[in-house]
Amino acid sequence: MEADDFLNSIACYLPQFNRDATQGVVDYLTGETDEMGGAAVSKVTVQPVTVQAAVPRTQEDYECEQAAYERAETARREAEKMRSGCQLELGEAPLVAQEKIDFAVTPSAEDTGDDQPQAGGATTDIEHDSLVKPAPMAPPKPLTPRDASFTHEEWAGIRAAFESIEVRRNPKKARNEFTSLLKTATLFMDSGIDRDAGKRVNEGFARNLAGVLVSCEDDVAPVRSDIETTNTKLIRIDKRHGNEVTEVGEEVVVDDEGIAKAAREADTVFGNKELTNAYRKRLLAEGKPRREMDLDLAAACRTSSVVAKLSDWAKKTRTEFFEKGSTEYDFLSEKYKQRYRELESETQSKLTTHIQWPGTVNVKPAETRWPKHIVQEEDGLCPLSLNEDETYVVKRELARPRTVAFYRNPSESLSPLAFSIPYNAPGGRKAVHPDFIFFVRDHGDTIRPSLIDPHGSYLADAIPKLKGYVEYLRDYPDTFIQVLSIGSLNDVPDKYRSLNCSTPRCRTR
Repeated sequence: MEADDFLNSIACYLPQFNRDATQGVVDYLTGETDEMGGAAVSKVTVQPVTVQAAVPRTQEDYECEQAAYERAETARREAEKMRSGCQLELGEAPLVAQEKIDFAVTPSAEDTGDDQPQAGGATTDIEHDSLVKPAPMAPPKPLTPRDASFTHEEWAGIRAAFESIEVRRNPKKARNEFTSLLKTATLFMDSGIDRDAGKRVNEGFARNLAGVLVSCEDDVAPVRSDIETTNTKLIRIDKRHGNEVTEVGEEVVVDDEGIAKAAREADTVFGNKELTNAYRKRLLAEGKPRREMDLDLAAACRTSSVVAKLSDWAKKTRTEFFEKGSTEYDFLSEKYKQRYRELESETQSKLTTHIQWPGTVNVKPAETRWPKHIVQEEDGLCPLSLNEDETYVVKRELARPRTVAFYRNPSESLSPLAFSIPYNAPGGRKAVHPDFIFFVRDHGDTIRPSLIDPHGSYLADAIPKLKGYVEYLRDYPDTFIQVLSIGSLNDVPDKYRSLNCSTPRCRTR
C-alpha cells in the first residue's frame, strides 16, 4: 500500500502569521541556521539514537557481578526452602507479612524426671522477615565494546576533568525583580528546599517597604500629596451677560475609592497582589486605616527611589536563595532542576556553573560514528553529523596518542549538558558553544580538558567570539590545557590555521 503524503505531513496553524519569522523556524528546524533570533525552540530530533556514558567495566568486574548474582540466587533458594518447610511443619497458610509466630517448647515429665511440666519453657521465635523470599536479582549484562572504551583510571580522570570545567552562562535580566523573587520562593516551597520561603519573602517585603517609605520620605511626600489631592476647575458661561466665561479653580481631597484605584497599580509594579497584601496585613495588625495603606502603596509604586531600593532587596534576596539552595540542586527531580536553572539565570551578575555529566541522552542518527566519545552506543561508537571542518578536527585529534576521549558540545543555550562562553555581539550579549572538548594527557600524565573549535573565520561574529574566549581565559586561565580556534582558507593545500587563545600573547592583545 502506497504511503499517504497527507497522513505523513504535519500542519502548523499560526494565528499571528509572520512570513519572515515562520521561515526562520523552518530554517532552524531543518538545520539551515543555528539561531532563531532569541526564540526559545528546542531542537527536534527525528528517530533519535540513544547513547549512554561509557562507564568502564572489565572481565573482573563482570565476574564479581556474576558471583554476587549467584550468592543472591543461593540465598533466595535457601530462604524459599526454609519458608516452605516451616509452613509444612505448622500446617498453616503462608505467613503474612510482619507476622510473628511463637512456639512454646515445654519439656515433658519424662524428659525432666518431674511429675509436672516445668513452667517458662524455652521459646523459639521465627520472624517472617527471615523467611521471606529475597527479591530476585537480575543477572549481570554481558560485556560490550562500550564497557571497554576506557579503563577505570582513564574514566576517573575524564570525569574529574569534565566536572572541573567552569561554565559562564549568559546572564538574563529578570523582567520584574519581584515576580522573579515570588517564582523563586514558589519553587523552593514546591521542591521542598525551603517550605517557609513564601512567608519570609512576604514578611521581608512588608518590613522593607515600611522602612524605605521612611528613609525616602523627602521623595515620597510630594508624590503622596499629588495622589491625595486633585485640582478641579469650574467653568461657567453666563448667557444673560453676553456669554461671559468665568473659571474657578479648587483643590479637593480624593475620596477613598480614588485612592484605592491608585493603589491597585502597585500590584503590577511589585509583581502581584501577594506582596502588596502582605504590606496591608502588616499595617492592619498595627491598626492603620485602609486609606493609609492605599496611600502608602500608591506613593511607593510611583516613587522611583522607593522602587529601586525594593528591587535591590528583591534581587539580593533571590541571590541568597540560590546560594543556600545550591547544595540541594543535585537532589531535585528533573522538572524542578529545569525551573531552578531558568530562575537562577535571571540575574545581572556573572553566573558560573559546571556542565552536567551526560548519562543517557538522545542524539541525531548519522552515517559516521566515532570512537572515544563520552557517550556511546553498545558497540562503543557515537553517531555524529560533522561538517568538513569538524571532521578534520576530530580525525586529527583522535590520531594523537595523548587523546583519551572527546565530547561533542551541544549548542542549546539552556542545556545543562552544554559549555558556553558569553561574548558581546552588535545585537547584545550572546553565547558561543565551542564544538569539541577533548580530554588529553599532559606531561605529568594527568587528564586535562582541551577546547578546540572550528568556528569559521568567515563569519561576521568571529572576532567578537574570539574576544569572548580571551575574556573567559583571563578569569579561568587554568581550566583548559589548550584552547584552539580553527579557521580554514580556500584554495590552499593545507588550508587549516589554528589560533592558540590560551597563550599569554593572545590574551593581552
